[in-house]
Amino acid sequence: MRDDDPSARRVAVLTDSLWRSAFGRSPDVLGEEIRVAGSVFSIIGVAEPGFTGFTPGSPAEVIVPLAQRPWRGGIAPDGPDPFHFWVVVLGRLAPSVSREQAQATLSAMERRLFAEGAPARYTASQQREYVNRRLVVRSAARGLETGGNARLERRFEGPLYGSWGICTAMLLVGCVNLAILFLGRGLARQREIATRLALGASRVALVRLLTLETAPLVLVGAALGTLLAGGMNRLVAVQAESMLGIVLSPATPSLWLDLRTLLFLTVLIAIVATALAIVPVWQAGRLADAGGLKGSGRGIVGTTTRTQKILLGVQVAVALALVSGSGLLTASLSRLLAVDLGMRMRGVSVVTLAGIPGVTPTATRVPYYRDLVDQLEALPDVASASVVDFAPLSITGLEKPVASVESLAISADVRAEILTVTDKLFETLGVPLVAGEGFRRSDQGTGESSGETPTIVSQSLGKRFGGERLIGRHIRVGEARLEKRLRVVGIAADAQLHHPLRREPHMVYIDLWRDPDIWSPFLLVKTRSGAPLPSAEVRRVVAARGQHYVENYRTLDQNKDRATTENRWLANVSTGVAALSLILAATGLFGLLSYHVASRTSEIGIRMALGARRRQIQWHVLRQLLPVMLAGTFGGIGLTLVLGRLIAGLLYGVSGHDPRLLALSIAVLIATAALAALIPARKAASVDPVVALRHE
Repeated sequence: MRDDDPSARRVAVLTDSLWRSAFGRSPDVLGEEIRVAGSVFSIIGVAEPGFTGFTPGSPAEVIVPLAQRPWRGGIAPDGPDPFHFWVVVLGRLAPSVSREQAQATLSAMERRLFAEGAPARYTASQQREYVNRRLVVRSAARGLETGGNARLERRFEGPLYGSWGICTAMLLVGCVNLAILFLGRGLARQREIATRLALGASRVALVRLLTLETAPLVLVGAALGTLLAGGMNRLVAVQAESMLGIVLSPATPSLWLDLRTLLFLTVLIAIVATALAIVPVWQAGRLADAGGLKGSGRGIVGTTTRTQKILLGVQVAVALALVSGSGLLTASLSRLLAVDLGMRMRGVSVVTLAGIPGVTPTATRVPYYRDLVDQLEALPDVASASVVDFAPLSITGLEKPVASVESLAISADVRAEILTVTDKLFETLGVPLVAGEGFRRSDQGTGESSGETPTIVSQSLGKRFGGERLIGRHIRVGEARLEKRLRVVGIAADAQLHHPLRREPHMVYIDLWRDPDIWSPFLLVKTRSGAPLPSAEVRRVVAARGQHYVENYRTLDQNKDRATTENRWLANVSTGVAALSLILAATGLFGLLSYHVASRTSEIGIRMALGARRRQIQWHVLRQLLPVMLAGTFGGIGLTLVLGRLIAGLLYGVSGHDPRLLALSIAVLIATAALAALIPARKAASVDPVVALRHE
């Protein structure tokens, strides 16, 4: 299949996942036609099951020749001067050629290649910049490092490391809980093990016996964990699709349980189980050597319960750190969602337009955009509509340097987000003008940039250049060789259009009516009722114009949810893990107190026979928790302070060592411990002295 002939028959290759889901693996699919982005392609093949594309997490479904690729912008790639953005050339090195050798070869010929391929429409300065670009050889083993993939990796790098740390702490809590379980189990069977040793059983045989007895528990836990992991992976896939627009194929390796992870956990559990099986055998040997078969073996029992308390203290400390971390991340998310973005999002929908393949756009785009906006505003519930070149809260803004032509104030290294918009944008988003005037429809041109292009700057950017004195003067936007000279006509209130976390939203709004050269148009549509406009209405209006189709349709609130996906995910993961760690800690405390009550039944009966009251007995039981809780709390405070410093970069509006959240976490932990101790304490207070005295 040729990739350099746009006039040839349009052909496509399906990935295995689409072939399975849409065509039921039918061999008759070859030769059938499918419609992609308004164009008809003939299916000529199916890729191997293992191939899902070149971008991890975003599997391909349909593969087409580059020259026949549907174009989402307003300029056709098969026009008189075709071009593509973010083109990556793939190649396989010969066995005898290293990456360094390939880089040296390309470096020697890159200037000639760029000089021959420079677009004819470029100015002399643009062509010089184009020729000075570099060809870089990188490994594609982990996927292509394209713009979107690289941004996604940078965006989720911190939250993923945070999730890894949280899961590691949860693994530690699980191992500690397993150790406590084994110690308690060994404590109950010490006399039995000591008797077996006295009768000649070897320690190796007893360790093997205890390990094999635990095997069913480990296998059941592994099976349940596997099912839970599969469910969590599916949940991640659903959230990725709904919040990020990333469709994960069922064949994507990340959706299946990673065998390396399963092997690591299996080996870890086996090591912990074997090590803990050795402990009761060793303690029982000490019991037998000390003649404990005739006595009570109280010293060995005390040592074991002391070890349990130490492990429980560790578990309480980790649980407190996880609860505190969860509180910090949840509070951070709450502050982030409460941020005033400076715009009113209710009833605003974002429409992504894509150019219909094979349709040459009109030479003058201003009348096209004007008629499109007018037809949308003619719909019954539409209050206003606007065309922009970047969707608000899409985190893909275009940032460029900005400088004042008439230096009203000293301000160096100022960068701002550049947005090309029509006159109704500020009305649509509810962003007021604080000085000057807005863009006027009477300034509409024919698509040719004649005269000065009006611009409106945000209030924070205006302050850097003299405030309202900037109105009527000029600014430069862009690099020196590609800069634009714009005349400031107004100052708008600050609005965080690209990300809620942007501290100082410097914005430059360019009048699209005077500078309509945008390659990726978006529509913003606001309704009077506040309810989202039905997508069918928008699709009908766009389709009637015959140049674009609606590629995506979502509300501005959905865009905000997508912009804070990583914060939501990390907060949800930490909350779930913190709740689970509290349950495990409560289980351990309950087990410790229950064993204490069971082993001290006769002592409790004597105390009650001598006149001890129920409250005194309950306090006697609860007193066993004090050293565990005190040690765990102090250790947890230290871990929380360390954790706060580690996740400080993931927090917004919250300090990593917030004393109020720490106090609240300690209160939650104490309440959990009190609930865990309630049943054993009541059981101890309800012991019948007569029965207790006959217990021995």
